[in-house]
Amino acid sequence: MYTLVFVVVCIFSHCLGFQEYSLDVRFRRLSELSLYNSVPKLTFDEFRTFALSKPRNYSLFVYLTALSKHHFTDQLKLAEQEFRILADSWKRRSGELFFALADHDRDPEIFQMLNLTTVPAILYVNPKGVIKSSDFMNIQRYGLSADAVADWIEGLTSIRLHGHILTSPVHDNRRRCLMVPSGQSKSSDESISLVYALSGSHFLWHFWAGV
Repeated sequence: MYTLVFVVVCIFSHCLGFQEYSLDVRFRRLSELSLYNSVPKLTFDEFRTFALSKPRNYSLFVYLTALSKHHFTDQLKLAEQEFRILADSWKRRSGELFFALADHDRDPEIFQMLNLTTVPAILYVNPKGVIKSSDFMNIQRYGLSADAVADWIEGLTSIRLHGHILTSPVHDNRRRCLMVPSGQSKSSDESISLVYALSGSHFLWHFWAGV
């Protein structure tokens, strides 16, 4: 999987070619996008610019989803809200950490490049390395709540996010469906995965036992 993701990314970034921008220009542009929207939606070209161009002096976390009516579900909506809560909480502080979103139904090339066939997914674009399979959050392990994503990010970057997350009691009650229960067994046939498989114009539920 490591090799496959790396090779596909290299093909799209080098063989197809795209306009290169200096680090200063990229950082300034990403800062401007994040100023107006804490989770800007990236086009294919913008993804290649911010996620593949080097050098980088910033960390970028990309929420990958599908937003069309025939794909979008209440669970995906809640997961996106959690990601935005975390991004909005971070927006109040300065730093070289950014959040973004990629939509399969608008820019499927991003998902093809990453060899990604399920949503949602969260990708960590680190300042130095190339994109690898280990840079995707293990959603089945962590869950999709803002706190869970914060735990994962803190483990990768050593940036403190907890204690700054903005939320509300109403949303707290709804977010429970995005949490992985403590002691959850992956062998349980009754447990539904948090991840959907992209299959034509509809989603297929993934069961723990079937993953």
